[in-house]
Amino acid sequence: MYECFKINLLFLCKKDHIAEDPSMKSIFSTTRTFSVDFAPTSTRAMYNCADLTSFRFSFFQIFLRTTRRRTVFLFSPIWIETLAMSSPLSPASKKRKMPSTTLTKAEIDILDGNDRHPALLRLLDTIKTTKTSSAVADLVGSTEGAAKEHPFLCTHHGGFHCDEALALGMLKLLPQFADMPILRTRDPSLIQDAKLVVDVGGIYDHEKLRYDHHMGDFTTMYSENHNVTKLSSAGLVFKHYGTAIVKEFIKQTSESAGSEVDPSAFQDSDIAKIVLKLYRNFIEEVDAIDNGVEPAETLKYRISTGLGSRVKRLNPSWREENVSSATENTHFKKAMMICTEEFWNQLSGLVEEWYPARKIVDDAVVAAKDTRILVLPRCCPWQEHLLDIEREQEERTGEPIPEDQKMLYVIFPDSRSGSFRIQAVPKVKGSFENRKPLPKPWRGVRDSDLSSVTGIPGGVFVHASGFIGGNQTLEGATAMAKAAVNF
Repeated sequence: MYECFKINLLFLCKKDHIAEDPSMKSIFSTTRTFSVDFAPTSTRAMYNCADLTSFRFSFFQIFLRTTRRRTVFLFSPIWIETLAMSSPLSPASKKRKMPSTTLTKAEIDILDGNDRHPALLRLLDTIKTTKTSSAVADLVGSTEGAAKEHPFLCTHHGGFHCDEALALGMLKLLPQFADMPILRTRDPSLIQDAKLVVDVGGIYDHEKLRYDHHMGDFTTMYSENHNVTKLSSAGLVFKHYGTAIVKEFIKQTSESAGSEVDPSAFQDSDIAKIVLKLYRNFIEEVDAIDNGVEPAETLKYRISTGLGSRVKRLNPSWREENVSSATENTHFKKAMMICTEEFWNQLSGLVEEWYPARKIVDDAVVAAKDTRILVLPRCCPWQEHLLDIEREQEERTGEPIPEDQKMLYVIFPDSRSGSFRIQAVPKVKGSFENRKPLPKPWRGVRDSDLSSVTGIPGGVFVHASGFIGGNQTLEGATAMAKAAVNF
């Protein structure tokens, strides 16, 4: 026997944004208040939709089923804001006036994702509208020679992973593949007619545009200097098309109004640095996960929110029966879109943020008059770049840089104060341990006292740990760095 309660539920969005379901919208828009038949020992409540009051969705999940005269919710007790045993609603459950929030157009664009680059939106739209099927006839027709006249890309059907979704997403950035439909099959007789194949077919042959990695004798890695992680289909595509993809990205982003990207500023050596960094920062992770290569021998915890996990969750649930190939293909295109947007954002960060800083540090290293002191013309992220430059030099020469030739201090202007900073180079990126901290007698000393201790005018401060200090002039900062080297 159900006990009867009166409940006032507050939701977190306006009633005209409740749902696109017509039956649900009509229920919520035409009623004012409601009564509830509620079983205290159950999580099921029967809502008579005679009178609903306020509609702002709270942070919970709704499972809704509509019958002719009754709507059924499966809910958690945290939905209930106020509860009264009496027939009329208690004073505490009366509708409360919520503060109104007005968002600017810029805020709305950010929250809705409308601030994405126009070229990215075009790419995602290309993927969204790409014809994808498990039947060749659906893609190119059934006439003889249709596959040659209308080339298509191919990957396997069934459960999908991040590597093939990313591989095809990257290829869609290239003009020669952008308009090609996608066949998802494991049928060798159909695979052989494809223009390009990824993650299926048992063949890796760049000349034939075949990029599978599941063969027992497959051992291909990205380069001689990257000999830990075998490539997945994403890594294979990036190995052969990465340079072209980065160049096309730079071209497309530069064509948008207001873009600060200038293709003429990128030399082939600059493109190569971006390609290598993108592999290290992003593609290798996809390769490693697909090939079961753990990031460490002993993991302290598991990460289940990465790109691979997000793609895996897009596969139809094992509880769903008789999932059509059309539905599966739509889920796969969604995976392609997610992977492609993440790839785009990673590459965008490298081109627009990472590369300009790398260029500043590169030029400063070339111009350096002292192998122990680096002077930057402006403040920028430099630690990773300096350590990368040193590592790349060691890879080229095959010899470690002698300790007495490694940079110890970096000088850069402080744009806020107009003074100059001297920062010790860390042993590894992000480490609090430095190659040579500023001298102990200077640490924790400021202003005129610092000038007295160092014998160098214009002293500003030295941090108590010795990792950073400051001087009012470039000359003073340089003198402090030289004195620290010889201390």
